[in-house]
Amino acid sequence: MERRQYFRINDTLGVSYRLIGASKKEETFWSSLTALDEQINQLLGGLSKTQPLLGKLLALMNQKLERIANQLMLDGELMQKMASRVGEVNISACGIGFNHSQAVDDNSQVALKLHLLPHDTHVAAEGRVVECKKLPEGQYYWRITFTRMAEVERDLLIQHLIGRQRQQIREARAQNDDL
Repeated sequence: MERRQYFRINDTLGVSYRLIGASKKEETFWSSLTALDEQINQLLGGLSKTQPLLGKLLALMNQKLERIANQLMLDGELMQKMASRVGEVNISACGIGFNHSQAVDDNSQVALKLHLLPHDTHVAAEGRVVECKKLPEGQYYWRITFTRMAEVERDLLIQHLIGRQRQQIREARAQNDDL
């Protein structure tokens, strides 16, 4: 039986993330683009000497393609940052679990920013995806263990968790009293 170091609560908070490192497929893609870019620049250098107008035109087209690729990459990063959404999570001082619309590989490294409500506190952490489980409704459940967090940030998270647990206990007692 797994023994937990800290209690877990269900809470509503903001979560944004960024995958750390690239998969082999992404690394291969970007290294092949770099190799192509080197070849294009080498050929453009020679072409510009013999046919300056054509060399200039192709250099401009290459710059345009680079800008489009950079914008697409930026849009992808922004989409991940758009994952900064407020939602229901299961959280402790050791890790977090939440539903997400996309799958991620187990053991992926993730940089996280947690927006603790209602006190508007932000906590940064790094973690490792322990499991990404497909749910029946088409969502995925990400379970992440925190691998790196500053002590000050962990203290803020623990204070938040204790405060929220107290509030949840008070709310449950009030509901029982109303019955």
